[in-house]
Amino acid sequence: MSTILGQLSTDLFATLEKSKPKAFKSTHQLLQKAHDEAVAQFKNAGHIEPHQQYQLAQQFLQGTLELSKGASELLGEALHVNIGAQNKQTLFGSPKEFEQLLTRYQEKISAGQDMQHAWLSLYRGYLNSNPDEYEDRNLFDQQLEILRHFLETTWPDIKKNASGLFFDLRFVDSHIQLLEARPWEYYSQMWLDGLDQRVIDLVKDLEIPRHVGFGKNCLCSHFKQSLIWQTHHSKNYCLTYFFF
Repeated sequence: MSTILGQLSTDLFATLEKSKPKAFKSTHQLLQKAHDEAVAQFKNAGHIEPHQQYQLAQQFLQGTLELSKGASELLGEALHVNIGAQNKQTLFGSPKEFEQLLTRYQEKISAGQDMQHAWLSLYRGYLNSNPDEYEDRNLFDQQLEILRHFLETTWPDIKKNASGLFFDLRFVDSHIQLLEARPWEYYSQMWLDGLDQRVIDLVKDLEIPRHVGFGKNCLCSHFKQSLIWQTHHSKNYCLTYFFF
């Protein structure tokens, strides 16, 4: 998203410079300010505040949140919120409740409802999944695969049921390989093939944090292949490390 907005700003500046009178000189400060504000607004669109995430996760795990309410469609934003006072307790790390949520969403999607908000919030939760935050790595991997499979299999119906696809979801459609099993292998290979800018744009457009599982797995896969194949692409390792 930020990549497209940045390009739009660049093109707009160039058009203004080309069409303005020769004697007129402008720094485009107001336009730059408007552009920066637009980027900030788009970046936060659809997100909910941390305290709201906590309340949603707490109510759902305690069985007090009605899934018929619109707020339940934002539960994906609260997947990794810890509500446990002593032991870590999250919606993502609670298999029974997590399955209940996905089943409910699946029913609505199968019924033809437009579930873009719910799907997008789950997708963001998927991108922000960090194995370092969970003690049981096997459980984490199991839950992540369940979520990935849900996103992959429901995506065609999400597009079919939508009266108009959300702006953010157009990026999902253009980076659909992220929903495949072990997506980091695809993107690490892309980096090795010299298409590193595409990977950079992917991470920026989808706002994937550096510390989450995708970035770490992509780095490890890239480094491993570089060592095995002994190609000149191995020089890109340092660039990959600093980027992710």
